[in-house]
Amino acid sequence: MLFCNPSPISEIAEACYRWTPQVALSGEEAIFLEIEKCHRLYDERTLVLRLRGLLKRFGAQARIAVADDVFMSLAQAKYPRKENAFLPLEALLDVANPFKKNDVTTKNVLAMIEELKRLGLKTLGDFTELPVKELSSRFQYQGLELHRRLINGQFDESLSLWPRFIPPDKIRESVNLEYEENCQTLEPLIFVIKKIVGRAMARLAARGERLSRATLSFKLEKFSTVKNFKRLWVFDLPLSQGTVTGLLPLIHERLNFDLGREPLPSSVIEMNFEVLETVPGQYFQRHFFSKKEEEQEAWNSLITRLCEKIGRSYTKEGAFVGEPVQSYKPERAWKRTITEQKTEESVGCAVGGHLIGVDIPLPDRPLRLLQNPEPLRKVENSLIGGRAMKKWEILDWEGPERLSGEWWGSEFRREYFRVGTKSGEQLWIYRIPGKVSGDSIDPSEVYLHGYFD
Repeated sequence: MLFCNPSPISEIAEACYRWTPQVALSGEEAIFLEIEKCHRLYDERTLVLRLRGLLKRFGAQARIAVADDVFMSLAQAKYPRKENAFLPLEALLDVANPFKKNDVTTKNVLAMIEELKRLGLKTLGDFTELPVKELSSRFQYQGLELHRRLINGQFDESLSLWPRFIPPDKIRESVNLEYEENCQTLEPLIFVIKKIVGRAMARLAARGERLSRATLSFKLEKFSTVKNFKRLWVFDLPLSQGTVTGLLPLIHERLNFDLGREPLPSSVIEMNFEVLETVPGQYFQRHFFSKKEEEQEAWNSLITRLCEKIGRSYTKEGAFVGEPVQSYKPERAWKRTITEQKTEESVGCAVGGHLIGVDIPLPDRPLRLLQNPEPLRKVENSLIGGRAMKKWEILDWEGPERLSGEWWGSEFRREYFRVGTKSGEQLWIYRIPGKVSGDSIDPSEVYLHGYFD
């Protein structure tokens, strides 16, 4: 990729790690990607389309060229031609020094190009037709090496000698806003936030990481009536996020609430998004045959938004995930938690053929479980009771499911039924066996334990 305007080239190169681990820079001019061994993952056309999408996300413009050699890919990007033979002689600079590491080589090749032009040569095709003997006598080793590279398509530096690309230590995205953009209310601000957050999440995805903590800050225009020129928000996520679609609703809701209480006194002139903490990513590459990662991302986003609205608490009222624990009694068979399940083998794509992530258990149990079962009375074809003394007309019964245990303490025995009602509610009730008269249920021993969604 040859960049046409000043661009965050290091950040874009870091985001390219998702496609190949072999990345190199040529100053602030170009990014090289070695994709020879990635042909089973994608073809050249698919990669070009993805690169264009990445450039659009970063607001950069670049020419993309694919060639068999490093130097020819740079030359094709600079001088678009259908055939290499029609490239101008200036392309010899890229053939000799594509990574811009040797200024002496560049100086010698420039002198060679001037000499070749005085001889009447104009293109690389003209250069390759020169006899090798004349090249050796006029330009010594430099001319012979350039001729060999153009004829044989070989580069004397292996991939191990590529300039090592070191990505930035911190992921921080910034944008400066003009006064004319009038970014003072939430709606125009959210469009800018989506851009910078999207760039940060693309870099995180290339690293194989997910976001767990970040900050968003605004720098306001300095008016005499403005006392505080900066606004800062810290996002401490209970469940990590890997995409901008999961994180953006949380940011929107937080800003909507805070700016509703304290509006911005002036326009935003600078915006910064910084990643503070990350966790290992669970899906470095998208799983083609499973929707598990999309489901996990949606689940993480939902829990995070609930924590934002009603708080996070594992012991009192607040958002939590019910994690199953070993217990015979249904009311004791879970605990409050907000965790992401991982394995020691690999925090990654799959273990034993199954994706690892937040496990959402879906047993045949009600989603709403009463902490203390409420007694009910069965009158003909209806159930009456509960806190509000409500009446349900019975449509069908399903069961029983017999549960018993804890013989070492207060032993219990129960028979659970799923009851469909005319109002549409699905009840989970139980009776205590041994206190049944024939086929009729003793009303004093029927209890409401939960509601199915």
